[in-house]
Amino acid sequence: MLTNTAIEGAKKKDRAYMILDGDGLYLKILPTGRKTWVLRYWINGQEMKKTLGVYPIMTAANARRTRDEIKTKIKAGVPLEVAKSTTFGEIAERWYKTMMEPKKAESYLYTIRLRMKYLAALWTRPIDEISRKECFDVLSLISASGRKSTAKRTGQIVGQIFDYATAAGEATINVAAGLNRSLPSEKVRHFDAVTKIADMRKLLNALDYVDDFIFRSGLQILAYCFVRRSELLRAEWPEIDFDRAEWIIPAAHIKGRRDHLVPLSKQALEIFRRLKKISPKVEEITGSANLILPASRGANTGSRVSNSTLLKELKSLYKKLDPDDLPSEPMTLHGFRTMASTFLNEFGWAKDVIECELAHLEENESREAYNRAMYAPERRLMMQWYADALDAVKAGRDITPVPENIKNMHR
Repeated sequence: MLTNTAIEGAKKKDRAYMILDGDGLYLKILPTGRKTWVLRYWINGQEMKKTLGVYPIMTAANARRTRDEIKTKIKAGVPLEVAKSTTFGEIAERWYKTMMEPKKAESYLYTIRLRMKYLAALWTRPIDEISRKECFDVLSLISASGRKSTAKRTGQIVGQIFDYATAAGEATINVAAGLNRSLPSEKVRHFDAVTKIADMRKLLNALDYVDDFIFRSGLQILAYCFVRRSELLRAEWPEIDFDRAEWIIPAAHIKGRRDHLVPLSKQALEIFRRLKKISPKVEEITGSANLILPASRGANTGSRVSNSTLLKELKSLYKKLDPDDLPSEPMTLHGFRTMASTFLNEFGWAKDVIECELAHLEENESREAYNRAMYAPERRLMMQWYADALDAVKAGRDITPVPENIKNMHR
């Protein structure tokens, strides 16, 4: 039988452990330092466990009294409800469905689900028994495999799950809080992007050498519209309003879960018109009626063009063309956004207008405060000016300056 001194003196360890009090009653000490009373008993030869309460809220005397009452019921054949510890996986699923699924775009949710797979070692563990060291060991394995950024981002997820668990009363503290600071950082690598005008000219001309019409059109749309790659690849024809020259990207396709307006330049609109003309033929081949960029060959015929396939087409230009006809720097799909942002800022367009067109919104801004038509007149002017500027760059012509009255807007 444990004395109060022994109970108070029981220290936490990296893993949960139990100290026998007597007649099946144990004091369980969790890695967090929390102490609970657990009763072990047997029914038909099968061991059962039941959590009785938390010390010191439940005293040793009360725990022993409860043990005796339960054992009396067991002898009398009265069925007991067996308490089951909530696992990390159960809490993680609740966190995902409550905190992530209603708020984030599917492309972002897909990334979250991939990162959650790295947490398999924690999945079936009772969340109130997981130690900080266990979390660190799991994240360290990811980092040691060369995925340092992934380890840090997965660590953020673990911390959020434990925050959710503590708020729900399933855990006493967030044992993963601040773990990211203990993980090695990866050298910051920006997305490869072409930003010098001479390189932009070579890139824009190189795009004409992409053999596949759908792939070539997709890359040209990225150049003129600089939307996110996922927004382009998931685009469907109902999003395009040819009469108003607008592309309304639905909230489900946007990183921040807000509808987004993309004013279409004459050049971009013409690309969409050409794609629309061949869509009946593409539908006949692929079975895809609404997708603007459907996969027209391979095992995934009928699905959307993948990010890796479109990037492969872009990278193939660096093997196909003479080095003198190519930009001096590599380019990624995301690089078109960097290229546009750099170019527009250098030529004096208002930062707020550019950021709005990039669909950037500060985290502390409410979804309700965002209006998809914000700065719409200015953005229409900017998108047409940018398309004309790209054509001028491609042809080696002078770029028309931004009118001063527009340049000074929203400064």
